[in-house]
Amino acid sequence: MDRIVGGEHLTPTAEKLRRLMHYGQMFQSHALHFFHLVSPDLLFGFDADPAIRNVIGVARQHPDLAVQGVMMRKYGQEIIKATAGKKIHGTGAIPGGVNKNLSVAERDGFLAEIGQMLTWSRGALQIAKDYTTQHLKELAEFGSFESNHVSLVRADGAMDLYHGNLRAIDAQGAKIFDQVDYQRYLDYIAEEVKPWSYMKFPSSSRSAPSGAGTGWGPWPGSTPATSSTRPRPRPPARSSWRSAAASPTTSAWPTTGRG
Repeated sequence: MDRIVGGEHLTPTAEKLRRLMHYGQMFQSHALHFFHLVSPDLLFGFDADPAIRNVIGVARQHPDLAVQGVMMRKYGQEIIKATAGKKIHGTGAIPGGVNKNLSVAERDGFLAEIGQMLTWSRGALQIAKDYTTQHLKELAEFGSFESNHVSLVRADGAMDLYHGNLRAIDAQGAKIFDQVDYQRYLDYIAEEVKPWSYMKFPSSSRSAPSGAGTGWGPWPGSTPATSSTRPRPRPPARSSWRSAAASPTTSAWPTTGRG
C-alpha cells in the first residue's frame, strides 16, 4: 500500500514504530504458542495423559511458567495497543506511514519491563533446549524432511521479520536465489494445487536446476498429507520449499508452523 500511494520511503520514526508493532505481534504470538500449545508436551512428555498434558495442567503444576506466559503475551499486546491504537485490528499503520506516536511514558513503561521479558524468553528457550538434548534419539526423525527454505533477509544477509529482500536455500544450505526484490516474487515463486489438498504449494520457478527441490509441500503452518491411500502426483521439474526460515547462520531444516 505504501508503494501504491507513492509513500514507500518512510521516515525513520515511522519505520521504527511499525517494526515495534510487528515485533510486539511476534512476541505475543510466540508466547501464546509456546506456553499454551508447546509447553505441556515438553513439561509432561508427548505420551502423558491428555487430561494433564494441557495448559490447565501447566497452570496447576508449573504456576510460575503459566504466569510468565500470560505476562509475556500481555507485554506484546500492550506494545501493539501503544503503536496501533488497539490490540486487535489496529489502525496505526497507514499507507505512507503511521497515525499514532509512542509517548515517552509508554516507552519508559516498556523499557522498565524488557529485562524481565528477556529473562523469561531465555528461560523458555532453555526448556525447549533441555527437552531436545534429553530426547535426541526420539526427536531425530520427528517431523524431519529435506526441504528448501525461503525468507526475507536484510542487506547483510540476516533474517528480517519486517522488510528486506528474498533469499531461498536448498536442504544443504546452498543458495537458490539471494537478495531478490520482493516485488519480483512472481518471477521466482510459483504456486500449484494438488488434487488431494486445498493447500497451495509454492515452488521456485527459476534460478534452480531442474528437479533440485525435495521438500514438496504447502506453505508454513500446514502439514502435507502423507497417507499412502492418497494419490502422489509427480513433482514438477522445479525446486520447491515448505518452510519460511532461511537464515544463513542455520542449517536448512524445517520449522514447525502454527496453524
